Amino acid sequence: MLKTESIFKLSEDQENIINVYEKGLASVLATPGSGKTTIITHLIKKLINEKNVHPKNILVLTLTESAAKEFNIRTKSLMKNMRSYPDFFTIHSFCNKTLSRHHSNYRDWTVLPDTKRNEKLEQILAERGFKTDSYEDGEINYLELFRDSIIPIFRKDKSKFDLVKKLTHLDLRELRIIAGNVDNEQIKCFYHIPDVIDEYEKFLQTEKFIDFDMMINETYNLFLENPNVVKTLRQQYKYILEDEAQDSNEIQNKILSLLAGEDGNYIRVGDPNQSIFTTFTGADYKNLINFYNNNTKLEIKQSNRSNQPIIDISNYLVDCHTESFPSHHVKIMQGSNNPRDGYVKIEEFIDIEDEIASICKYTDKFIKSDKNNNIAILTRTNNQAIEIYQRMIQQGFDTVLHGNKDEDFFNNNVVVKITALIAYIIYPYQYQRLEKILLLFGVKEEIIPDWFFDPEQSYFYLKSIANESFLHFGDEEVEEQIFALCKNIVRISDSVYSSVSEILELINNLFIDDIKEKSIARLLYQMWDRSKPGMKNIHDFLYWLAKHSKSKIKQELITEEEEDYSSPGVVHILTVHKAKGLQWDAVFVPNFSQWDYKDETWRGWNEKKDIKSVIISLIENIPRSIIRKQFAIEEIHESRRVGYVALTRAKKYLILTCSKNGLGGKTNKNSKIFNQLKEFQNKNESN
Repeated sequence: MLKTESIFKLSEDQENIINVYEKGLASVLATPGSGKTTIITHLIKKLINEKNVHPKNILVLTLTESAAKEFNIRTKSLMKNMRSYPDFFTIHSFCNKTLSRHHSNYRDWTVLPDTKRNEKLEQILAERGFKTDSYEDGEINYLELFRDSIIPIFRKDKSKFDLVKKLTHLDLRELRIIAGNVDNEQIKCFYHIPDVIDEYEKFLQTEKFIDFDMMINETYNLFLENPNVVKTLRQQYKYILEDEAQDSNEIQNKILSLLAGEDGNYIRVGDPNQSIFTTFTGADYKNLINFYNNNTKLEIKQSNRSNQPIIDISNYLVDCHTESFPSHHVKIMQGSNNPRDGYVKIEEFIDIEDEIASICKYTDKFIKSDKNNNIAILTRTNNQAIEIYQRMIQQGFDTVLHGNKDEDFFNNNVVVKITALIAYIIYPYQYQRLEKILLLFGVKEEIIPDWFFDPEQSYFYLKSIANESFLHFGDEEVEEQIFALCKNIVRISDSVYSSVSEILELINNLFIDDIKEKSIARLLYQMWDRSKPGMKNIHDFLYWLAKHSKSKIKQELITEEEEDYSSPGVVHILTVHKAKGLQWDAVFVPNFSQWDYKDETWRGWNEKKDIKSVIISLIENIPRSIIRKQFAIEEIHESRRVGYVALTRAKKYLILTCSKNGLGGKTNKNSKIFNQLKEFQNKNESN
């Protein structure tokens, strides 16, 4: 992943924090690119070298596994030849480890893989008549609704779940009176909540799986019910350092507050202005702001990431909408090593084709001017990213789409090829299986009979071709392709008694060249391995593949650690949420007119997607109109913060564009933000 700052040279703000902090509760509010990772690693160095704190008495908590690894690498680079290092965890891995060590019920439980969780929830929902695939605009994605919203809501508070059970005993007319003017489909969904959650919880108990929500909630309950566990952990961890603190949710905040205690040494580092996960994960930046106001206040404003025009327009966005930026007083300031060249451009067009042509023109210019320039196009949604990706590919640019998830993983081209090869290993004398492999790997159907003119003897022809003892006169390039392919098929057919992992690795080495496609094969094995089938041989694996071939599982095809976001000369396309923490020389933000189109009156919202407000209204006994307005206002604020994150990813070049006839065939109106930024930029250019 692309790193955001050097670990060696400290800014004045960073030096000040290192000198000021000694102990106690403190928060560090930092601007984009100001060196949050750097300040934490140098605080670790100070604690160990100057305060004689043992490394294992320091706990560092991060948002992602890749960030935890990055902290580990940075710390080892900064402090070489140490015998031990601090503990670096995500909050989930910390909670899971705590439960396995201190809670007798969870010592032998396994972390539930996302694929397994989705598969089980889809099954539960399908049995109750809910649609679980092929979502169209306006349709409810019930899998996401239950997985990301409903189950977490009731995990946090058992009393609310009991209340729902009581409400579901009312008939439809009575429930509609309580809920207000609600679509029947939403009310019917409400009736199924207890059964869906009960069956899902029974599945976890029976299979001894623990999911991510359970890790957090059960750790919090453990801390409340068993103070000795908290005491033990406090004795171990004398200092707690939390990264990306604005993205912690309410229960995570409570866990860490209990762990640190009122007199503990707890440092929270974050940027509330970059809080863009409140509507996805329930992140609660307000807790960090309260923590900042009530404890030692520290700030890092200096950033070496962007040039002055990009810093100016980013700060201007905050100034225009201070109500949307919780730490609006912490403005970005130039550091000592910012880029000097570059510019900001804001353009609007009539048609999306003209917008794409402009992006292509600038992209070509950036690549030709400096082959080391790295470039990103940031979008608001995955669908927009996919559409931009397709258009850039059509224009001939070397383009990578990041964070894309395959809607039908088991029918992905790589998985289909692997399945065909596995089937042939088991049934090598069946000609139709061999024929399928040849076709999948690009051999033309009309020439296959020239090589295998007696299907019943196909296995022996295959051996002859592989040994190059088969005489054939024709296209040399085709001959070379078939000879090489048949040699590899023979090699894997001899591996029938090997383990599944060995066979998949052999297939990876012989048949798959692309690095991303290789990751799919490894991911496939991880999914198989975690599913805990009764047997582990190749026959069971083929049965498992056949069983899942009709499963519509949304699966990311490449892990975050394997992604390369920084390769120069390549156009990287991803959502802004995926881009958080990264940077590029040039950043395009297309379709910018749609970034703050929602309003407090809820006009334009799709009623079918409004089930969450129905549920919260019923369990909290708050009028639904108030809940909906709160949702709308928070979405507006978060949308502006998403825009801020997008602007601050750029180092030298920032290009904001929009078109009236935009992506997805939608007609756009210029947003308030777009007009404000364009007016600001026009004034700067005229001066």
